[in-house]
Amino acid sequence: MAYNVGISPNSIVAADFNNDTWLDLALTLSNESSVGVLFNDGNGVFQGLVKYTVGSSPSSVKANYYSKSG
Repeated sequence: MAYNVGISPNSIVAADFNNDTWLDLALTLSNESSVGVLFNDGNGVFQGLVKYTVGSSPSSVKANYYSKSG
């Protein structure tokens, strides 16, 4: 399956960004000054790209898990 992710994506990371236990994909869109997220619907399909403006020319994206467990 192909997904439209904009112009020049240059970094990608998989993580559960919406806390539903499914891995989503986040990628940098340096020509658009944004980070895009493809949310996993749990059936092996990703929803349409959601863009978040982050500033000029983002070059990498990382994910980490934080909990309130101390």
